[in-house]
Amino acid sequence: MAEDSLAPLRWQGAQLAVLDQRALPEREHWIACRSAADVADAIATMAVRGAPAIGLAGAYGLALAAAAGENLDAAAGRLHAARPTAVHLAWALAAMRPPGGATDAASMAARAQQLHREDAAINRRMAERGAALLPPHSRVMTHCNTGALATGGWGTALGVIRIAHAQGRIAEVLAGETRPWRQGARLTAWELGQARVPCRRFWTTGARNMASSFPVSVTGSTNPWTLARRVCWA
Repeated sequence: MAEDSLAPLRWQGAQLAVLDQRALPEREHWIACRSAADVADAIATMAVRGAPAIGLAGAYGLALAAAAGENLDAAAGRLHAARPTAVHLAWALAAMRPPGGATDAASMAARAQQLHREDAAINRRMAERGAALLPPHSRVMTHCNTGALATGGWGTALGVIRIAHAQGRIAEVLAGETRPWRQGARLTAWELGQARVPCRRFWTTGARNMASSFPVSVTGSTNPWTLARRVCWA
């Protein structure tokens, strides 16, 4: 599978290049992370965001710690402390050190890259299956950012939209601003622009009016779809 050009993480052997999402959409700036501490700072300061992307960044951070000969327990603790509420980060740090697994630099780097490939592949498959369910000329409303920038590539809900657009199924995307970080107005709109998907932005408080002004259903009924990374039932 071809690498997604919008993926926010690029492993370069001796360092991890992180697309600084705080700078988007005004400029595309890549941060060179050469240590676990650099990665922890990128996570803590929101240079990288989105649960899967944060987890993968943490995995690469642990690989950098192994290359530097650092204590891996201490490095994992530092990375986890950068975003202690991020479940995917804790999962990725544990996945990097399976029971009986090698912890040399080469093995750790290979494991981080494998986690990255697996995430992108899962997202792509999900996007293809979701896109197949959308009828032609669909109008979709989004909230926050669930695209490649939040993952290892392709994205989750926004990945469905990108693939559907390539198949001629998307008429327009309505991207909600999403306060306070404005992920929708900044990041989703930027991703859609890069993929040449027609997009209009709207203020978060205007979602109800947008939905009632014209049909946003993508099912042909009166019930619009909800595209989300995770859905929970209480």
